[in-house]
Amino acid sequence: MAVVAIIGILSILAVVSYRKIINSSHTSEATQMVGSIKVAQEAYHAEVGTYLSVSGNLSSDYCPSLPTGPVKTGWNPACGSGAGGPWSKLPVNPNGAVLFGYATVAGLSGVAITWPTGMQDTPPATTPTSDWYVVAAKGDADGNGVYCTVVGDSISRDIFVDNDTE
Repeated sequence: MAVVAIIGILSILAVVSYRKIINSSHTSEATQMVGSIKVAQEAYHAEVGTYLSVSGNLSSDYCPSLPTGPVKTGWNPACGSGAGGPWSKLPVNPNGAVLFGYATVAGLSGVAITWPTGMQDTPPATTPTSDWYVVAAKGDADGNGVYCTVVGDSISRDIFVDNDTE
């Protein structure tokens, strides 16, 4: 009986740990895409002289539209708030369907950065002395209504993750 109880407890711990690893692995898609969008923004800036504001805001204007659960959606470079498919102006090409929605906004020197709403761990508030951009990814990989948010910007090399295993 004791052996069966120990095996049962170890099985429960294994399942819980496995779920955490799987949920955390979903964040790797968002982290990789945010990094790719950051590189694309820097390339665009080098070519044009400004960063590209693809999204109207970081709260609701995501491409593909903000997912509501663990559903992968095909990438559509024609979505966004700008004319002519603004995502097509940034060379971002995911390998397939995505679990997160993505947004990027840009601003000029002296204009305060606005971060995505609802983040528990927000990056430091700042008013940059040069042009800037912010990239955000938002998704609900486990379908519980709590969104994981991944944010990167032009001011730091850091990528901020809020609600990593959600």
